Amino acid sequence: MKKMILIAVCSFAILPLQAQERDRTIAVLEVVGEGVDATETSLVYEYIVDRMNRSRTYILVERAALDRALEEMELSASDIVDENTASKLGKVTGAGFILITSLIKTGEQYHLSMRVVNVETSTIENTAIEKTSDFSAIDVLTRRAVEKLFNLGFNETGRKASYLNITAGGGLCIPVGDVGRVFTLGYTGLLHCSWNMKLGPGYLGLGFLTGAVVEPTRSKDDPESEVVYEYTLLAFPAFGVVQYHLHFGRFYAGCEVNPGVLLSIALFSDADEGETSLTPVAAFSGGLYGGYTLTETIGLFVRLDYLHGFYTGAPYTGLAAGAGIEISF
Repeated sequence: MKKMILIAVCSFAILPLQAQERDRTIAVLEVVGEGVDATETSLVYEYIVDRMNRSRTYILVERAALDRALEEMELSASDIVDENTASKLGKVTGAGFILITSLIKTGEQYHLSMRVVNVETSTIENTAIEKTSDFSAIDVLTRRAVEKLFNLGFNETGRKASYLNITAGGGLCIPVGDVGRVFTLGYTGLLHCSWNMKLGPGYLGLGFLTGAVVEPTRSKDDPESEVVYEYTLLAFPAFGVVQYHLHFGRFYAGCEVNPGVLLSIALFSDADEGETSLTPVAAFSGGLYGGYTLTETIGLFVRLDYLHGFYTGAPYTGLAAGAGIEISF
């Protein structure tokens, strides 16, 4: 009895996950041609698959699995002409959607027609039609049709033309080179927000950086009594961000420069000192970062930041290493 209950509970837990994966799974049928040769339809099919893979929005049914399903149903791609047949094929392959594509040549014009069938409802989810008189432009034509079909905000390179990026991370900082002061290990938490625009092979990003840097123990000499006071330093960066980065498949790397100010608050821990001070200090920082994109909107990254503050008589130089999560909208 307990075993049956456990199986039932596991089944109910797995069902939503299976449904979610099915909603992201699509079967891309071979392109059906009219007035064109097999080489042209095969080329269009490869461009469709490439564009869908680049979007990382859907899971594609493997070609071999799709061929087996068609063989079992004694059908070919050209036989899938109505929504009901497409829906049956989708249920066999476990796909939530079926992509049907036709390439038709009339005179000198190539017409590319695409439609997506919802397997669950047996209805057409969306359609896209493009045409060209130059087959050498079929790659751009196909990618544009896929983007329109699935509402993807990407350019012909397979990446977003522009996007808002919010990055939050934290790590450790090691202040070095501060004249007349001694530091211990500190902590840093940073928040970036930037608008990234396609520029050449990579992206140029403009935005701002803020956060907090905490150094738990810091020392200051009293010039009159020669007593060393220990206190905690809090620094709040208010920087502009100029960054440039490149993508290498799912990996990306970049660098940035951040001019701005540090709002420094010294919290004295000495019993005789209960004051705090808020001091804006001109500063700039630079960073190197690298990451891995899990989905189109979520990525993980590591970064190394250099910070220089122009304190009077005591320039501050520090390094901060950290990791975090990136969210793109």
